[in-house]
Amino acid sequence: MRVLLAARARDRASILKLLDKLVINPYQKGHFTEKDEDGRDLQVLVARPWTVTFWLDAFVKEIRIVRIERI
Repeated sequence: MRVLLAARARDRASILKLLDKLVINPYQKGHFTEKDEDGRDLQVLVARPWTVTFWLDAFVKEIRIVRIERI
C-alpha cells in the first residue's frame, strides 16, 4: 500500500490498471514466476515501469499481493 499511496498520480493510475487486470482475471499467469520461502509459486506481472508479484488463494477467492516494485 505504501508504494501505491506514495506514487505520483500517473504511476498510481498505471498500478491500478495492472491490479484491475488481476480482478478481471485472477487466474491469469504472470510474465514469469518466482518461489517464495514456503515453495509457493508467485506470479509476476510486468507493466513497465512496474511489477506486481502475487498469488491466488483460490480457497478463499482472494488475490494476495506480495510486492509492487518499480523496475
